[in-house]
Amino acid sequence: MRVVSVVSTKGGVGKTTVAANLGGLLADAGLRVLLLDLDSQPTLSSYYVLSHEAIAGAYELIALNLTDSAQIICTTTVVGLDLTLSNDDQGRLSTLLLHAPDGRLRLRNLLDNFRPNYDLLLIDTQGARSVLLEMAILACDLAFSPVTPEMLAARELRRGTLKLLSELEPFRHQGIPPAHHRSAIPTGRPSYDPVDLLKLYLYGYFQRIRSSRRLEAECQRNIQVMWLLGRLAPDFKTIADFRRDNSAAFTATCRAFVRFCRNAGLIAIAGKADRNEGGELINRSAVQMALRELQIKKANNQTCQGLMEAQGLVQHIVGESDAQKMRTPSGKFMAYNIQSAVDAEHGLILHHEVTQDSANRQQLEPMAKAAKAELNQSQLSVTAYAGYSNGEQFQPSGSSCGAYPMRRRN
Repeated sequence: MRVVSVVSTKGGVGKTTVAANLGGLLADAGLRVLLLDLDSQPTLSSYYVLSHEAIAGAYELIALNLTDSAQIICTTTVVGLDLTLSNDDQGRLSTLLLHAPDGRLRLRNLLDNFRPNYDLLLIDTQGARSVLLEMAILACDLAFSPVTPEMLAARELRRGTLKLLSELEPFRHQGIPPAHHRSAIPTGRPSYDPVDLLKLYLYGYFQRIRSSRRLEAECQRNIQVMWLLGRLAPDFKTIADFRRDNSAAFTATCRAFVRFCRNAGLIAIAGKADRNEGGELINRSAVQMALRELQIKKANNQTCQGLMEAQGLVQHIVGESDAQKMRTPSGKFMAYNIQSAVDAEHGLILHHEVTQDSANRQQLEPMAKAAKAELNQSQLSVTAYAGYSNGEQFQPSGSSCGAYPMRRRN
Protein backbone atom coordinates (compact mmCIF):
# COMPACT_ATOMS: atom_id res chain seq x y z
CA MET A 1 0.00 0.00 0.00
CA ARG A 2 1.31 3.40 -0.99
CA VAL A 3 0.67 6.35 1.32
CA VAL A 4 0.28 9.83 -0.19
CA SER A 5 -0.25 12.97 1.90
CA VAL A 6 -1.60 16.16 0.35
CA VAL A 7 0.16 18.83 2.40
CA SER A 8 0.65 22.58 2.50
CA THR A 9 1.25 25.09 5.27
CA LYS A 10 -1.00 27.54 3.41
CA GLY A 11 -4.77 27.26 3.24
CA GLY A 12 -6.88 27.75 0.15
CA VAL A 13 -4.59 26.02 -2.34
CA GLY A 14 -7.03 23.19 -3.14
CA LYS A 15 -5.70 20.29 -1.07
CA THR A 16 -9.14 18.81 -0.42
CA THR A 17 -10.19 19.11 -4.06
CA VAL A 18 -6.98 17.44 -5.21
CA ALA A 19 -7.35 14.62 -2.67
CA ALA A 20 -11.01 13.99 -3.55
CA ASN A 21 -10.53 14.05 -7.33
CA LEU A 22 -7.34 11.99 -7.21
CA GLY A 23 -8.96 9.39 -4.98
CA GLY A 24 -12.03 9.13 -7.19
CA LEU A 25 -10.01 8.82 -10.42
CA LEU A 26 -7.72 6.12 -8.99
CA ALA A 27 -10.68 4.18 -7.61
CA ASP A 28 -12.35 4.40 -11.02
CA ALA A 29 -9.13 3.04 -12.52
CA GLY A 30 -9.45 -0.10 -10.39
CA LEU A 31 -7.35 0.69 -7.32
CA ARG A 32 -8.59 0.18 -3.76
CA VAL A 33 -8.37 3.66 -2.26
CA LEU A 34 -8.87 4.84 1.33
CA LEU A 35 -9.31 8.56 1.98
CA LEU A 36 -8.30 9.80 5.44
CA ASP A 37 -9.60 13.25 6.40
CA LEU A 38 -7.33 14.83 9.06
CA ASP A 39 -8.58 18.37 8.50
CA SER A 40 -10.61 19.80 11.38
CA GLN A 41 -12.93 21.25 8.72
CA PRO A 42 -14.52 18.05 7.33
CA THR A 43 -14.83 19.16 3.71
CA LEU A 44 -13.46 15.91 2.29
CA SER A 45 -15.79 13.94 4.57
CA SER A 46 -18.81 15.48 2.84
CA TYR A 47 -17.45 15.31 -0.72
CA TYR A 48 -18.84 11.89 -1.65
CA VAL A 49 -22.22 10.30 -0.97
CA LEU A 50 -21.89 7.49 1.59
CA SER A 51 -23.56 4.13 1.23
CA HIS A 52 -22.42 3.12 4.71
CA GLU A 53 -21.40 5.52 7.49
CA ALA A 54 -19.17 4.27 10.32
CA ILE A 55 -19.84 5.12 13.96
CA ALA A 56 -16.29 6.42 14.52
CA GLY A 57 -13.69 8.30 12.51
CA ALA A 58 -10.24 9.86 12.47
CA TYR A 59 -10.35 10.86 16.15
CA GLU A 60 -10.86 7.29 17.36
CA LEU A 61 -8.22 6.04 14.92
CA ILE A 62 -5.53 8.41 16.20
CA ALA A 63 -6.54 8.95 19.82
CA LEU A 64 -7.72 5.42 20.71
CA ASN A 65 -5.70 3.37 18.16
CA LEU A 66 -8.98 1.96 16.86
CA THR A 67 -8.26 0.05 13.64
CA ASP A 68 -11.48 -1.96 13.22
CA SER A 69 -12.55 -1.24 9.65
CA ALA A 70 -16.24 -1.74 10.43
CA GLN A 71 -16.14 1.05 13.04
CA ILE A 72 -13.95 3.73 11.43
CA ILE A 73 -14.22 3.26 7.62
CA CYS A 74 -17.17 4.50 5.60
CA THR A 75 -18.12 3.17 2.16
CA THR A 76 -18.86 5.63 -0.63
CA THR A 77 -21.06 5.09 -3.68
CA VAL A 78 -17.88 4.96 -5.80
CA VAL A 79 -16.70 1.37 -6.13
CA GLY A 80 -13.31 0.86 -4.48
CA LEU A 81 -13.34 4.21 -2.64
CA ASP A 82 -13.62 4.23 1.16
CA LEU A 83 -13.39 7.14 3.60
CA THR A 84 -12.46 7.76 7.22
CA LEU A 85 -14.41 10.79 8.39
CA SER A 86 -13.02 13.81 10.22
CA ASN A 87 -14.78 14.10 13.59
CA ASP A 88 -12.33 16.29 15.52
CA ASP A 89 -14.13 19.61 15.15
CA GLN A 90 -12.64 20.94 18.42
CA GLY A 91 -9.03 20.22 17.47
CA ARG A 92 -8.33 17.91 20.40
CA LEU A 93 -6.01 15.63 18.45
CA SER A 94 -3.24 18.23 18.21
CA THR A 95 -3.10 18.63 21.99
CA LEU A 96 -3.21 14.88 22.51
CA LEU A 97 -0.38 14.16 20.07
CA LEU A 98 1.83 16.92 21.49
CA HIS A 99 1.90 15.13 24.85
CA ALA A 100 2.01 11.54 23.53
CA PRO A 101 5.41 9.76 23.41
CA ASP A 102 4.68 8.46 19.89
CA GLY A 103 2.72 11.55 18.78
CA ARG A 104 4.26 12.24 15.38
CA LEU A 105 4.76 8.55 14.62
CA ARG A 106 1.39 7.19 15.74
CA LEU A 107 -0.26 7.08 12.31
CA ARG A 108 2.82 5.46 10.79
CA ASN A 109 2.66 2.73 13.44
CA LEU A 110 -1.01 2.01 12.62
CA LEU A 111 -0.65 1.66 8.83
CA ASP A 112 0.08 -2.07 8.83
CA ASN A 113 -3.54 -2.74 9.80
CA PHE A 114 -4.75 -1.33 6.45
CA ARG A 115 -2.11 -2.58 4.01
CA PRO A 116 -3.81 -5.89 3.09
CA ASN A 117 -7.08 -4.15 2.13
CA TYR A 118 -5.96 -1.11 0.10
CA ASP A 119 -3.60 -0.14 -2.68
CA LEU A 120 -3.46 3.54 -1.76
CA LEU A 121 -4.04 5.63 1.37
CA LEU A 122 -4.67 9.29 0.52
CA ILE A 123 -4.44 11.74 3.45
CA ASP A 124 -5.97 15.22 3.43
CA THR A 125 -4.39 17.61 5.96
CA GLN A 126 -5.00 21.01 7.50
CA GLY A 127 -3.67 24.13 5.79
CA ALA A 128 -1.42 25.19 8.67
CA ARG A 129 1.62 23.78 10.40
CA SER A 130 0.64 21.45 13.23
CA VAL A 131 1.60 18.14 14.80
CA LEU A 132 -1.12 16.50 12.67
CA LEU A 133 0.56 17.76 9.50
CA GLU A 134 3.95 16.50 10.68
CA MET A 135 2.40 13.12 11.56
CA ALA A 136 0.89 12.83 8.06
CA ILE A 137 4.24 13.62 6.41
CA LEU A 138 6.15 11.09 8.51
CA ALA A 139 3.58 8.42 7.67
CA CYS A 140 3.60 8.91 3.90
CA ASP A 141 5.74 7.69 1.03
CA LEU A 142 4.98 10.73 -1.12
CA ALA A 143 4.11 14.27 -0.05
CA PHE A 144 2.00 16.06 -2.69
CA SER A 145 1.82 19.87 -2.39
CA PRO A 146 -0.56 21.79 -4.69
CA VAL A 147 0.37 25.40 -5.46
CA THR A 148 -1.87 28.07 -6.95
CA PRO A 149 -0.31 30.36 -9.63
CA GLU A 150 0.29 33.33 -7.32
CA MET A 151 3.36 34.80 -5.66
CA LEU A 152 2.18 34.34 -2.06
CA ALA A 153 1.50 30.63 -2.57
CA ALA A 154 4.93 30.12 -4.14
CA ARG A 155 6.65 31.95 -1.29
CA GLU A 156 4.75 29.94 1.32
CA LEU A 157 5.70 26.71 -0.45
CA ARG A 158 9.36 27.59 -0.06
CA ARG A 159 9.17 29.25 3.35
CA GLY A 160 6.69 26.89 5.01
CA THR A 161 6.13 23.52 3.33
CA LEU A 162 9.64 22.80 2.03
CA LYS A 163 11.18 24.08 5.25
CA LEU A 164 8.93 21.75 7.22
CA LEU A 165 10.01 18.79 5.10
CA SER A 166 13.67 19.62 5.67
CA GLU A 167 13.13 19.95 9.43
CA LEU A 168 11.63 16.45 9.55
CA GLU A 169 14.61 14.86 7.78
CA PRO A 170 16.41 14.01 11.09
CA PHE A 171 13.75 11.31 11.61
CA ARG A 172 15.70 9.25 9.07
CA HIS A 173 18.06 8.39 11.95
CA GLN A 174 15.12 6.44 13.42
CA GLY A 175 14.76 4.44 10.22
CA ILE A 176 12.12 6.72 8.66
CA PRO A 177 13.22 7.82 5.17
CA PRO A 178 12.29 11.40 4.25
CA ALA A 179 9.09 11.66 2.22
CA HIS A 180 9.55 12.46 -1.45
CA HIS A 181 7.66 15.56 -2.46
CA ARG A 182 6.38 16.74 -5.82
CA SER A 183 4.82 20.07 -6.64
CA ALA A 184 1.42 20.08 -8.37
CA ILE A 185 2.82 22.58 -10.90
CA PRO A 186 5.99 21.31 -12.61
CA THR A 187 8.71 23.93 -12.25
CA GLY A 188 12.38 24.10 -13.11
CA ARG A 189 14.45 21.88 -15.35
CA PRO A 190 14.47 18.06 -15.35
CA SER A 191 16.64 16.44 -12.68
CA TYR A 192 20.18 15.34 -13.47
CA ASP A 193 20.77 11.78 -14.56
CA PRO A 194 22.21 9.83 -11.57
CA VAL A 195 24.79 8.33 -13.93
CA ASP A 196 26.28 11.78 -14.60
CA LEU A 197 26.38 12.68 -10.89
CA LEU A 198 28.00 9.33 -10.11
CA LYS A 199 30.67 10.08 -12.74
CA LEU A 200 31.35 13.41 -11.06
CA TYR A 201 31.53 11.81 -7.63
CA LEU A 202 33.99 9.13 -8.81
CA TYR A 203 36.09 11.80 -10.55
CA GLY A 204 36.29 13.70 -7.28
CA TYR A 205 37.24 10.48 -5.47
CA PHE A 206 40.12 9.73 -7.82
CA GLN A 207 41.30 13.36 -7.77
CA ARG A 208 40.89 13.62 -3.97
CA ILE A 209 38.26 16.34 -4.23
CA ARG A 210 35.63 15.92 -1.52
CA SER A 211 34.16 19.43 -1.35
CA SER A 212 30.91 19.83 -3.29
CA ARG A 213 31.78 23.48 -3.95
CA ARG A 214 35.11 22.48 -5.49
CA LEU A 215 33.36 19.88 -7.64
CA GLU A 216 30.98 22.61 -8.81
CA ALA A 217 33.98 24.75 -9.79
CA GLU A 218 35.57 21.80 -11.64
CA CYS A 219 32.41 21.42 -13.75
CA GLN A 220 32.82 24.99 -14.97
CA ARG A 221 36.57 25.19 -15.60
CA ASN A 222 38.01 21.67 -16.03
CA ILE A 223 37.92 20.39 -19.62
CA GLN A 224 38.07 16.78 -18.47
CA VAL A 225 34.95 17.18 -16.32
CA MET A 226 33.17 19.09 -19.10
CA TRP A 227 33.80 16.16 -21.44
CA LEU A 228 32.86 13.60 -18.78
CA LEU A 229 29.49 15.23 -17.98
CA GLY A 230 28.67 16.60 -21.43
CA ARG A 231 29.08 20.23 -20.22
CA LEU A 232 26.58 19.77 -17.39
CA ALA A 233 27.20 22.05 -14.41
CA PRO A 234 25.24 21.02 -11.30
CA ASP A 235 25.51 23.33 -8.31
CA PHE A 236 27.09 22.32 -5.02
CA LYS A 237 23.73 21.76 -3.30
CA THR A 238 22.70 19.20 -5.95
CA ILE A 239 26.04 17.42 -5.62
CA ALA A 240 25.85 17.35 -1.81
CA ASP A 241 22.24 16.12 -1.79
CA PHE A 242 23.05 13.36 -4.29
CA ARG A 243 25.92 12.17 -2.10
CA ARG A 244 23.77 12.27 1.05
CA ASP A 245 20.67 10.60 -0.42
CA ASN A 246 22.52 7.76 -2.15
CA SER A 247 25.08 6.67 0.44
CA ALA A 248 23.83 3.07 0.34
CA ALA A 249 24.05 3.00 -3.46
CA PHE A 250 27.66 4.27 -3.29
CA THR A 251 28.58 1.46 -0.92
CA ALA A 252 26.95 -1.12 -3.19
CA THR A 253 28.75 0.31 -6.24
CA CYS A 254 32.14 0.13 -4.55
CA ARG A 255 31.49 -3.45 -3.45
CA ALA A 256 30.49 -4.44 -6.98
CA PHE A 257 33.68 -2.84 -8.33
CA VAL A 258 35.86 -4.70 -5.83
CA ARG A 259 34.07 -7.96 -6.68
CA PHE A 260 34.70 -7.35 -10.39
CA CYS A 261 38.41 -6.65 -9.81
CA ARG A 262 38.73 -9.75 -7.64
CA ASN A 263 37.10 -11.97 -10.28
CA ALA A 264 39.30 -10.44 -12.97
CA GLY A 265 42.46 -11.14 -10.98
CA LEU A 266 43.30 -7.46 -10.59
CA ILE A 267 43.59 -7.57 -6.78
CA ALA A 268 46.69 -9.23 -5.33
CA ILE A 269 47.19 -9.78 -1.60
CA ALA A 270 50.80 -9.25 -0.49
CA GLY A 271 52.49 -10.75 2.57
CA LYS A 272 52.31 -9.33 6.07
CA ALA A 273 53.55 -5.97 4.90
CA ASP A 274 52.40 -3.86 1.95
CA ARG A 275 53.69 -0.62 0.53
CA ASN A 276 51.72 2.58 0.19
CA GLU A 277 51.95 5.08 -2.64
CA GLY A 278 55.11 6.59 -1.16
CA GLY A 279 56.88 3.24 -1.03
CA GLU A 280 56.75 2.99 2.79
CA LEU A 281 56.07 -0.35 4.45
CA ILE A 282 52.67 -0.83 6.09
CA ASN A 283 52.73 -3.13 9.13
CA ARG A 284 49.57 -5.23 8.98
CA SER A 285 50.02 -6.48 12.56
CA ALA A 286 49.86 -2.87 13.80
CA VAL A 287 46.68 -2.32 11.81
CA GLN A 288 45.14 -5.46 13.29
CA MET A 289 46.11 -4.32 16.80
CA ALA A 290 44.46 -0.96 16.20
CA LEU A 291 41.31 -2.73 14.98
CA ARG A 292 41.26 -4.87 18.13
CA GLU A 293 41.51 -1.74 20.29
CA LEU A 294 38.60 -0.20 18.41
CA GLN A 295 36.58 -3.38 18.90
CA ILE A 296 37.31 -3.28 22.64
CA LYS A 297 36.18 0.36 22.81
CA LYS A 298 33.02 -0.54 20.89
CA ALA A 299 32.27 -3.38 23.32
CA ASN A 300 32.80 -1.04 26.28
CA ASN A 301 30.48 1.54 24.75
CA GLN A 302 27.80 -1.09 24.18
CA THR A 303 28.18 -2.25 27.79
CA CYS A 304 27.82 1.31 29.05
CA GLN A 305 24.77 1.80 26.85
CA GLY A 306 23.17 -1.34 28.30
CA LEU A 307 23.86 -0.17 31.87
CA MET A 308 22.41 3.26 31.13
CA GLU A 309 19.25 1.71 29.68
CA ALA A 310 18.93 -0.57 32.72
CA GLN A 311 19.27 2.41 35.08
CA GLY A 312 16.99 4.64 33.02
CA LEU A 313 19.77 7.17 32.26
CA VAL A 314 19.60 9.31 29.13
CA GLN A 315 23.15 10.64 29.37
CA HIS A 316 26.27 10.03 31.45
CA ILE A 317 29.66 11.75 31.50
CA VAL A 318 32.62 9.69 32.67
CA GLY A 319 34.27 11.47 35.61
CA GLU A 320 31.53 14.11 35.77
CA SER A 321 28.39 12.24 36.79
CA ASP A 322 26.61 15.49 37.73
CA ALA A 323 27.05 17.03 34.26
CA GLN A 324 24.05 17.19 31.94
CA LYS A 325 23.14 19.00 28.74
CA MET A 326 22.22 22.57 29.76
CA ARG A 327 20.93 25.50 27.75
CA THR A 328 23.33 28.46 28.01
CA PRO A 329 23.49 31.84 26.21
CA SER A 330 26.15 30.31 23.94
CA GLY A 331 24.13 27.19 23.15
CA LYS A 332 23.70 23.73 24.70
CA PHE A 333 26.72 22.30 26.51
CA MET A 334 27.47 19.49 28.95
CA ALA A 335 27.79 21.35 32.25
CA TYR A 336 26.43 21.80 35.75
CA ASN A 337 25.61 24.74 38.00
CA ILE A 338 27.32 24.93 41.39
CA GLN A 339 25.54 26.97 44.07
CA SER A 340 27.34 28.03 47.23
CA ALA A 341 26.38 30.08 50.29
CA VAL A 342 29.11 31.87 52.32
CA ASP A 343 29.07 33.93 55.48
CA ALA A 344 29.47 37.67 55.08
CA GLU A 345 32.31 38.16 57.54
CA HIS A 346 34.85 35.47 56.66
CA GLY A 347 33.65 34.17 53.29
CA LEU A 348 33.53 30.56 54.51
CA ILE A 349 31.36 28.20 52.49
CA LEU A 350 28.36 27.14 54.59
CA HIS A 351 26.52 25.05 52.02
CA HIS A 352 26.96 24.03 48.39
CA GLU A 353 24.75 22.25 45.90
CA VAL A 354 25.17 20.99 42.30
CA THR A 355 22.14 21.66 40.07
CA GLN A 356 21.25 21.18 36.40
CA ASP A 357 19.37 24.48 36.08
CA SER A 358 21.16 26.92 33.81
CA ALA A 359 19.49 29.91 35.52
CA ASN A 360 19.76 30.91 39.18
CA ARG A 361 16.25 32.30 39.61
CA GLN A 362 14.98 29.17 41.42
CA GLN A 363 17.98 28.75 43.72
CA LEU A 364 17.64 31.65 46.17
CA GLU A 365 15.14 30.18 48.63
CA PRO A 366 16.52 26.57 48.82
CA MET A 367 20.10 27.79 49.31
CA ALA A 368 18.98 30.28 51.98
CA LYS A 369 17.04 27.61 53.87
CA ALA A 370 19.94 25.16 53.65
CA ALA A 371 22.37 27.79 54.99
CA LYS A 372 19.98 28.65 57.82
CA ALA A 373 19.73 24.97 58.73
CA GLU A 374 23.52 24.63 58.75
CA LEU A 375 23.86 27.64 61.10
CA ASN A 376 20.87 26.57 63.21
CA GLN A 377 19.55 30.13 63.11
CA SER A 378 15.93 31.24 63.40
CA GLN A 379 16.51 34.41 61.33
CA LEU A 380 18.86 34.89 58.37
CA SER A 381 19.68 37.83 56.09
CA VAL A 382 20.54 36.72 52.54
CA THR A 383 22.15 38.88 49.85
CA ALA A 384 22.36 37.79 46.19
CA TYR A 385 23.04 39.47 42.87
CA ALA A 386 20.25 40.30 40.38
CA GLY A 387 20.51 36.94 38.59
CA TYR A 388 18.69 35.40 41.56
CA SER A 389 15.78 37.83 41.18
CA ASN A 390 12.53 35.96 41.84
CA GLY A 391 9.54 37.67 43.42
CA GLU A 392 8.13 34.45 44.86
CA GLN A 393 11.36 33.70 46.74
CA PHE A 394 12.12 37.18 48.05
CA GLN A 395 10.26 36.69 51.35
CA PRO A 396 10.41 33.01 52.34
CA SER A 397 9.42 32.14 55.88
CA GLY A 398 12.06 32.86 58.49
CA SER A 399 14.51 34.84 56.34
CA SER A 400 14.99 38.27 54.83
CA CYS A 401 16.13 38.22 51.20
CA GLY A 402 17.20 40.89 48.76
CA ALA A 403 18.71 40.99 45.26
CA TYR A 404 20.92 43.83 44.03
CA PRO A 405 21.92 44.68 40.45
CA MET A 406 25.47 43.85 39.43
CA ARG A 407 27.11 46.99 38.00
CA ARG A 408 29.81 46.87 35.36
CA ARG A 409 32.96 48.94 35.51
CA ASN A 410 33.97 50.98 32.50
